[in-house]
Amino acid sequence: MYTEYCNYNRSIDSYEEEIKSIYRAVDLGVDGVATQVHLIREIKEYMPKHILLSSPIDYPMGMSSSKTREVAALTAIKSGVSAIDYVPNQYYLKSKFTDLKKEVGTILRMCKDYDVVMRVFIDSGNISTPIIISRILFDMGVTHIFTSLGYHKDNFYDSLINAKKIQTQTEMSVIFSGHIWLEDQLQTVIQTDLFGIRLHNLKIWCNSLKD
Repeated sequence: MYTEYCNYNRSIDSYEEEIKSIYRAVDLGVDGVATQVHLIREIKEYMPKHILLSSPIDYPMGMSSSKTREVAALTAIKSGVSAIDYVPNQYYLKSKFTDLKKEVGTILRMCKDYDVVMRVFIDSGNISTPIIISRILFDMGVTHIFTSLGYHKDNFYDSLINAKKIQTQTEMSVIFSGHIWLEDQLQTVIQTDLFGIRLHNLKIWCNSLKD
């Protein structure tokens, strides 16, 4: 299972301490690090080549203009990320899907030009057709999705069920991004055979390695 450490869903009190946490996560064997662009620039040259580095685009609300989001994506790409984590405009997602497809298509082409993966957030608890939307995105060229924004503490089991359902019924690689605060929850996610899991709590990950 792919594992990554993410810190951009919360406020950071000390960037110096957070950089230490990133290095600690890599030492613990994660496959990827998801963080802000300015931290990508600081840590990139010290990261092993196999570590995937990702940065968010318009997180968490997804309300910026297409032009602003395209500039943010290009900035992240040129900062050396391996992937971008794109939050769809929720209004487009529910009411103007043609405009959303146009925006996604533009950013996808940018990513392909630089060999960068475009990963998309689908907040499956707040949209009525997550499987249909996932299939459309896959047909466009998106291969990896998150089924929860991981910004607020959502219902763990609802998030897990939605993630498993989408991966089972589509060809998407689903990364579980809901909040995990118990070791049992981590083990439950691992047993579901999802493509990947996003970690926000290194203590739980450390405890799981002791078993």
